[in-house]
Amino acid sequence: MIINKGFTETNDFLLSVIGGAPYGIIAIDLEGHITIANGQALTQLQLSMRIEELVEMDVLDVVGSIQELKKQIEKCLTRGRKDFDLEEVTHMGRYLSFRGRKILNGMIITIADITSIKESKYTALNSLMEGQELERKRLAREIHDGIGPTLSAVKMNLSNIEGDIENLNHSLGEKFRKSYQMIDEAADDLRSISHNLMPKVLSDFGLIEALETLCEKIDEIKSVSVDYINTGFKERLDEVTELGLYRVSQELINNTLKYAQAKRITLQLIKREANIQLMYEDDGKGFYPDTVRNGIGLMNIENRVKAMAGQLIIDSQPGKGMTATIDIPIN
Repeated sequence: MIINKGFTETNDFLLSVIGGAPYGIIAIDLEGHITIANGQALTQLQLSMRIEELVEMDVLDVVGSIQELKKQIEKCLTRGRKDFDLEEVTHMGRYLSFRGRKILNGMIITIADITSIKESKYTALNSLMEGQELERKRLAREIHDGIGPTLSAVKMNLSNIEGDIENLNHSLGEKFRKSYQMIDEAADDLRSISHNLMPKVLSDFGLIEALETLCEKIDEIKSVSVDYINTGFKERLDEVTELGLYRVSQELINNTLKYAQAKRITLQLIKREANIQLMYEDDGKGFYPDTVRNGIGLMNIENRVKAMAGQLIIDSQPGKGMTATIDIPIN
């Protein structure tokens, strides 16, 4: 169904096409009053009114709860009409996209529900992340069950002949000690790699303990102090969320250690009624987020947050440190 203002019967075909469009359509005049609307617009905006009531209303009153759209329309009405596109705007649990286009005496705004497309992206990203984690688990097992025992056996064999070093000349004895030390270091490196691939504390005890252990290890570096705060968490989360939040925390800390020259890190995990919030802050040298948007570290973080249907906000500028706020819906 479609209602219009000021159209003659010669426009019936056009109105029929607009009324049958698979997306919402709203036309406004130069003062911002609605002149045309179709049923899909009501559906997409989840308005509980008849189309007849929509026509001649001020469009800002209709879309007032969608701040991004309201600001864009206000700008068009006060500063001159310009075409605009708004992607992935959240509204009442759905994702909408809006297209604004100039017409002779106003603008036409189209509305599309892209929730299913967005969910498909989440599903694809989630599958990708799960595949990566399965490969990490496989590699961790290979190291733990294969290379690790082999190195341990080599160390044991060498320790059995350690007492015979005194019978070797000084040069050979020194080579033996260096070789033994190198094997010891390689074993330590393998344990570290295996832990990073799949931290045992995470699978055994959950996210809270795993983050605490991670922060304690970083705190031991001494060059940077780490504060870890847990607010409201008593029970474990599902495996995907725990692993995702742990990897995000790892990546944030690694970025700080590599680039920020920070002295203090604060990591806070907060459980709210409808979402989980991870707040991360450092007092490093800061940066302009747009200039590092394509960096691998930040892309990994964004992809993991998207895979959990979450939102990421990064606030930073040179000399002011960095704050990352991540919200993950509990459901």
